[in-house]
Amino acid sequence: SKASDADVSLQTLSSTSESSEATTSEFDDLRF
Repeated sequence: SKASDADVSLQTLSSTSESSEATTSEFDDLRF
């Protein structure tokens, strides 16, 4: 349970901070 909670917290942090930039960069790459 602790590991799952930690994974979820890490995923949320990574998604909030990196997903926005990663998605935009990925979409730009796909466009070009």
